[in-house]
Amino acid sequence: ALVVIPTLKDVVAKVQDPSPIHYRFVCEYLTVSTKGEVLARKRLRGTYHIEKQLSWTDVSVAEATKDRPYGNEKPQEFMNGFAYAADQVKNDGNESFFGKIPSDAVECRNLIWDTHMFEGYAYDHLGELRLNQPLTISKDKTSTLGVAGSFHDNDVNLTWIGDGEWNGARCALIRYRAFLNTFDYKIGTLKLLGTSDYWGEIWLSKRTRRIENATIYESVGVLMGQSQSPIRSFRIGTFEAVHGR
Repeated sequence: ALVVIPTLKDVVAKVQDPSPIHYRFVCEYLTVSTKGEVLARKRLRGTYHIEKQLSWTDVSVAEATKDRPYGNEKPQEFMNGFAYAADQVKNDGNESFFGKIPSDAVECRNLIWDTHMFEGYAYDHLGELRLNQPLTISKDKTSTLGVAGSFHDNDVNLTWIGDGEWNGARCALIRYRAFLNTFDYKIGTLKLLGTSDYWGEIWLSKRTRRIENATIYESVGVLMGQSQSPIRSFRIGTFEAVHGR
């Protein structure tokens, strides 16, 4: 008899819950020495809203050196209230998409790019993902980063690795991995060349077909200007649904 292997699309809700939903995104950047010592830290917080439009509020940045406490949260006013229609997500590589968000606010733009990445990984491949079978979704692909640069994906793959639970919601757990990537980015007259390895997990609610939680881990090495020694950084991000607003 023919054995039909179910896809992730077969085990989640057929229609995504259209109710408004909000997410809290916290991302911490660590600048580290070649010995792994933390030299500086930067933490971004922001709230992402899915309503009639997609929008951002309460975006702030705090900084610290080594293991010292974070300083005061600094609101990023150009991000607060930034809104766009869902069908504009596909344009997030165009400079015009970002409006008043400056190109040197890289970490703030990353909040937006990462969020769109989570959503694409969670929703766009449901009919292709089969349990414990890695799926390559992007290979040798270069994407623009506005006027400031580009990012080259070497090989991005997703794997539906099983089921789990997040805050009481039964979820499918998706792992993503993307290693040996490269990028270039220009901040003012300074040109950055770097490598990136990133990975994480996504908890997708079976009942609502919405993300309940997602993580990102990224290790980056960057050459700045004429420097021959790369700057190492590592970041950890958590993107979590906020219920009961």
